[in-house]
Amino acid sequence: MRFINNSRNRYGISAIAISIIFIAVLVVLNITVSFLTERYPIRIDMTATGAFEISEQTIGFLENLELPVEIILLADPHSFRSISNYHALVLNLIQQYARFSNNISVSFVDLLRTPAFAAQHHNYNLRENDVLIVAETRTAHIPSRNMFNYTLDRHTGLSTVISSTAEQTLTSAIYNITLAVPTRIALLGGMDGFSPLPLIQLLEVNGFDIEIYNFVVDDVHPETEIALLVAPGRDLTRQLLNRLEEFLYNDGQLGRTLFYVAGPDQPPLPYLEAFLEEWGIAVRPGIVFETNPSHVVNLNHFIPVVNYTDWSILTDEMLINPALTIMPYGRPLEVVFDTRDSRFTNVLLSYTETSGVQAVEFAQDDRVQGDAETTGPIPALVVSSQFDFAGRTQGFSNVIVSSSLMSLDESVFHSPALGNAEYFLNLFNVVAMRESPVNIVPRTLGGLELGITSTIAVVLGIIFVGLVPFSLIALGTIKWIRRRNR
Repeated sequence: MRFINNSRNRYGISAIAISIIFIAVLVVLNITVSFLTERYPIRIDMTATGAFEISEQTIGFLENLELPVEIILLADPHSFRSISNYHALVLNLIQQYARFSNNISVSFVDLLRTPAFAAQHHNYNLRENDVLIVAETRTAHIPSRNMFNYTLDRHTGLSTVISSTAEQTLTSAIYNITLAVPTRIALLGGMDGFSPLPLIQLLEVNGFDIEIYNFVVDDVHPETEIALLVAPGRDLTRQLLNRLEEFLYNDGQLGRTLFYVAGPDQPPLPYLEAFLEEWGIAVRPGIVFETNPSHVVNLNHFIPVVNYTDWSILTDEMLINPALTIMPYGRPLEVVFDTRDSRFTNVLLSYTETSGVQAVEFAQDDRVQGDAETTGPIPALVVSSQFDFAGRTQGFSNVIVSSSLMSLDESVFHSPALGNAEYFLNLFNVVAMRESPVNIVPRTLGGLELGITSTIAVVLGIIFVGLVPFSLIALGTIKWIRRRNR
């Protein structure tokens, strides 16, 4: 009792008790906040690019998901997280998917410890750190490399991760495997054309089913809705053109689309070009240039910015924040007719009034040579539609001609300053009549350094510079006053 009655000891016990109570309050508060954030997903992402946040579009999609889906990461989560900051980002995203939907479950399988799992899924070449997304009737395999964008050092041959595509890859895979009938797209090969890999990857991760055909010998799947013909190096025979016409006519039901991309180095293709002119679109020789420096990229007159001439193709987000769309080294297009019989044309993208056409042999540098004159505006992307009636239902078939092969280039699609990827993705969504597609395009991420907004900076400043020190000073002052009054 003497120990307790001693005033100095009593103050010491009181200080210890206050400290214990304060620590206990912090522990309880921490447990409560942890429980609430686990139950109700609350995250503050302070990275400069919002790297660890999933988009509102993905959140809305997950909240409306009706089918059960399991995301299986083929790795130990702790080992996966420690590989790099980008892998930690992917793991964080996967865990957020489960928090925003009761129909999403997440599990982890260590292939090194459970090799039987790979044997059960022998149809896929499963590797460590890959992802499997499993629905009731369909499964999607996402190789780890598909969740990142890389740059290749041509001197060392080494690849470096420059950005993450995890969100668009995961969301689109879920969207794809939960679709009742995905849209089929056929890439028509066999004519020395190009395979537009960036476009193919963009469409695949956004729910389209891409199949590659040698059109010379193979028939496309009867349920194919869109055919891609990209800068063929050989002309199509009359037989192949008849097959294209039959594809577009679709036994009178229409509902088909041919997407043709012209290349700068193509030889004359008289049969194919005559076919396109029957649809009201002519592909002319030469390369389009731009004379206005404010409408070019990298000071290159052959990398012009184009104008949107049909705003119905744009999403609401594109209308609010329109990004630059470029059509580099494009062929000049010409609209042959506005309307003829059951076909009508519409210009979607156009080079500006200060554009012109340069002969191919003079378009090797970034500057215009010779006596080239401006002849703009020049069509850059044109659609021709044919309408008909099958019973009481009106159907359309389309031929879309793009002037620029380089508009689909990887560097263009992955540039955060350009809107090519988003524009072409939405164009395909409109053609396929997808009412509520998941539109997520690749984005280049900055570093993972702290990049808070001014508002957050003010709040944090008030807390750590004001409230915390003030609380400590107030607590000390109260204690000092109590001691003086004793």
